[in-house]
Amino acid sequence: DADGAVTFMNPVAAQMTGWQADAALRRPVDEIFRLADEEGRPLLNPVTECIASGLRKYVDEDSVLHTRFGRTYEVRSCISLIEAPGGSISGAVLVFQDTSRSRAVQRQLAHSAMHDGLTGFANRSAFEARLADMLAQARAEQRSHALCFIDLDHFKPVNDKAGHAAGDALLRKVATALGLRTRRGDFVARIGGDEFALLLVDCPVKNACDIAGAVIEAISGIEFEWQGVRHRIGASIGVTVVGPDASDISSLMAEADAAC
Repeated sequence: DADGAVTFMNPVAAQMTGWQADAALRRPVDEIFRLADEEGRPLLNPVTECIASGLRKYVDEDSVLHTRFGRTYEVRSCISLIEAPGGSISGAVLVFQDTSRSRAVQRQLAHSAMHDGLTGFANRSAFEARLADMLAQARAEQRSHALCFIDLDHFKPVNDKAGHAAGDALLRKVATALGLRTRRGDFVARIGGDEFALLLVDCPVKNACDIAGAVIEAISGIEFEWQGVRHRIGASIGVTVVGPDASDISSLMAEADAAC
């Protein structure tokens, strides 16, 4: 109604909010329909906001409904005000829909578009976007990062002789080794078939070379056996500085590739 008290609720709304219809009647809508953002911060109730402001229609695409018993739903909600004869506001209608599944699919698609499905690392597009951000930061704040280009040695014979399944299994082992040898906050990506890249944040060249040496040692030490045959690989790494004087990301990638 015009005071924001519930006068009717259908069975689906009752199930989603956790309130039986008879228990919800005449209670403030703020108590029944409680929204928060994706970080869990409470939001103002859109129904009472619409009634107070006179906004005739409101649509919210990305809120989280917190139910009476602690469950949450991602919801899309729509509020329309009800006008009495003469133009005064006599109440509002709230319609909301569970969008949890569709938004989960959207997040998965967005993740897949920026990540390598085999290793779980960022892909080349995501890496170049992060590199552009780090270059802009280096210029604005006079900071220095390191870019490492990693090329696996002797990987192609494994792929050719043992097959792609063996190659994929070996790449996953390489990814594990890389994850264990990098620091929190560093950025790892698979940018090609057997090529990886690292962005080492606030890392002097000497420290970057030490990390590169540890990565080479870890990859060379991988024990990999496929159908009774043992395979050994190695790695070459090139390092370049992402600093205030760097020209652009294409030049940085070319420098790290040439150093490799």
